[in-house]
Amino acid sequence: MRKLLLNSICLLLFVSPALLKGQCFNCNAQWPTATQSTVSNTLVTVTTCMRGGEYAVFNVTAGETYTWTTCGGGTWDTQLTLFAGGAPGCQGGSLAYNDDFPGCGLLSTITWTATFTGTVNVLLSRFNCQNQATCMGLFWACVSCGAGPGGNYNNPGGTITTCEGNFYDTGGPTGNYSNNEFITTTFCPDVAGECINMTFSQFSIETGWDFMIVYDGPNTGSPAIGTYTGTSLNGITLSATNASGCLTFLFDSDGSVTFPGWAASISCNTCGVPPPAPPTDCIGGTTVCDDATFSGNSGGAGAIVDLNSSNQGCLLSGENQTSWYLFSPATDGNIGFTISPGVGVDYDFAVWGPFPEGSSSADICPPPGPPIRCSYASGFSTNNATGSYDTGTGHAIYSAPQFASPFTTYSEGAAGNGWVPGLNVTAGQVYILVIDNFTSNTTPFNLNWNLQNGATLDCTPLPVEMLEFSGSRIENTNVLRWKTATEINADFYEIQRSLDGYHFNVIGTLPAAGFTTSLTSYVYRDEEPPHSDCYYRLKQIDFDGRYEFFGPVIIEHRESSTKILNLYPNPLTSDLLQVEMSAPHGHTVHLEIMDVTGKPLRELQVAVAKGVHTFAVDFSSYSHGVYFIRFTDQIGAVIDTRRVVR
Repeated sequence: MRKLLLNSICLLLFVSPALLKGQCFNCNAQWPTATQSTVSNTLVTVTTCMRGGEYAVFNVTAGETYTWTTCGGGTWDTQLTLFAGGAPGCQGGSLAYNDDFPGCGLLSTITWTATFTGTVNVLLSRFNCQNQATCMGLFWACVSCGAGPGGNYNNPGGTITTCEGNFYDTGGPTGNYSNNEFITTTFCPDVAGECINMTFSQFSIETGWDFMIVYDGPNTGSPAIGTYTGTSLNGITLSATNASGCLTFLFDSDGSVTFPGWAASISCNTCGVPPPAPPTDCIGGTTVCDDATFSGNSGGAGAIVDLNSSNQGCLLSGENQTSWYLFSPATDGNIGFTISPGVGVDYDFAVWGPFPEGSSSADICPPPGPPIRCSYASGFSTNNATGSYDTGTGHAIYSAPQFASPFTTYSEGAAGNGWVPGLNVTAGQVYILVIDNFTSNTTPFNLNWNLQNGATLDCTPLPVEMLEFSGSRIENTNVLRWKTATEINADFYEIQRSLDGYHFNVIGTLPAAGFTTSLTSYVYRDEEPPHSDCYYRLKQIDFDGRYEFFGPVIIEHRESSTKILNLYPNPLTSDLLQVEMSAPHGHTVHLEIMDVTGKPLRELQVAVAKGVHTFAVDFSSYSHGVYFIRFTDQIGAVIDTRRVVR
């Protein structure tokens, strides 16, 4: 704020009425046009190019504290004004205002605790309540919400729209949940047609007293998938199958005794397409591609029962906390390994094979017969015999013989010393390895390879097997999606954009899966694409620098002179959605209402007059969920596609 310098002579200064009231009113247009949502308690970008006189619309939840700031977004002197939403621009009552924020120079910050659940509008102005054509960045956060850096959601309650991150109990990754919790948290996909997957790497709540109920849908009125207690979700992936793509979790704890809770990773896949199997199942086993030491851990036995009396061999307790691997020698020789757990932790293992060269997990899982190497030795027995809890194959002292043919079986029971012979291998053979934590305490292990007489481990570098590469326009964002069946040696993807289909520029990157034979899905959002047809292609780059192109795909943009100014209230608080539209002349606008999968539900035609026009769309016949409305003008050009939450 400009300081008033008072000398011995009093100066009468003119200050605008708007400034005296602590707010500005120069609302011209909404930008971005999509209503914003977040549960991140660290700042996320709303836009890098907001201009003075533009306002943005945000979803807020009663009781949560939010921050909006331009700090770090530009250089010109800003003002921020917060208005109640539900109406366009500056029509709602003023809730907060800031000009120069301490420590941020001429830039502005508002921190406000929501007194209602609904929407608010944040207006950006140049001092003194003026418009400004130069770009300014705007950022915001829900500072009281449960989402931390990296998309960690500590069971915050409410609805979260995302396809990535981690879902923890209220104690976070390291703490316990609390007594007397009764919290409902819903996760919904941020792309139409996608479904939420939740993969639990840890689940430990008080058996018989604390419960998690999971619903296949956007609320607790949806069909229940199951009720879980104890460790019953360890290693399990739950997937939405409903039209909204959402999963809802209700957690109920009693008044005494708390446990470590849960840790789950969030992902999305196209509805109806199964998610990639986790490495707790044989089909999702990790392919080992070199002789580097690696660490592993497991929270459960996976979603598939891979072991039974016909193939488990010495592993009499079946699967407890399993980690599955596939390995293949690149050259002949001898292969052994050492599994090193924590003190007092009992790890068992089994090896199956050899299988033909080129075999994948889809070909050989579950294991078709008994293992060729197997140790069920107890931790006590192993430590008593060797002075260590280490176990494995090919030990120079404790394996007898140290290495042997893979066509001769070696196995030991609970009284063994933890060691069986290593393998005499031939290049190209494929083996399955399972490592099982009998103690079931989620303690990690390290695995060290013992390669002798010329043996090496390697992967055959295969090109990425691309199943799908497509693009679509959702609201004002161009969304690219692709899926791969196999990735070997894949480092990252460059996303490239062109306006003519010939000259491409890099606009972003995404890390690749590296080495996987599982279905892998990717989503990239071009948040501020040019107002024209856009061509996109992928450049997949390997760790060794080799690369391959996929695409291009085109996303068409036919600019309409008719504009959607606002949809409100959104989320809906009544049956009627108000649509505010600006048209250069009177004409008919076509509306198509779709569900979250893109399935058409209803078509409307509305006659709009020249200028700004508002009309209502009746949602009384629709159940609660997420919908999309596509607006097209009289020549078929798409005006906009907007998301609506019922």
